[in-house]
Amino acid sequence: MWWWWACSRALPPAELPAPEDPAAGVVAWAHLLAAVRWFHPADEAATAPWDAIAVEGVGIARGAPDATALRDGWGALLAPYAPTVQLWTGDDAPAPLVPRSDAPAMAWQHLGYGQGVGSALYASRRTGRPEAPTGTLSEGSASNGSPAESLRGRRIRLSARIRVQSDGVAG
Repeated sequence: MWWWWACSRALPPAELPAPEDPAAGVVAWAHLLAAVRWFHPADEAATAPWDAIAVEGVGIARGAPDATALRDGWGALLAPYAPTVQLWTGDDAPAPLVPRSDAPAMAWQHLGYGQGVGSALYASRRTGRPEAPTGTLSEGSASNGSPAESLRGRRIRLSARIRVQSDGVAG
């Protein structure tokens, strides 16, 4: 319930850090990245290369001379994946986005804390979509817990096989 409440409202404005404090810029980027990565409902955000985006955003945070450079750099970086994200400095906030009357409201719905597609206890889905895009790749996970105390300090080799079924679409 809390996730729905948080996502159904605009995030409160946050002051961008002073340029002489690059660590604060990295923290601000982490907050922005998390909000966009986990809650922006666009198809582009669902399939974005988030690890590469995270690294590039840190570079922007560490090299920006001022808040305007942060806004412009992060805005350009996120625009292809989250086209409705608005960033601004000072009091010049843009007008609120007005959704088209024929457009369904889309949002992420998170149930539990997800650990990839291998966990049946947790789920994330986008609501308000007629159907999910096809041909996208997704992560998978597999795990097996075993006591490891007797293996401490030893070298271990792991061999694994995985069987995959493909619909022939490359991502």
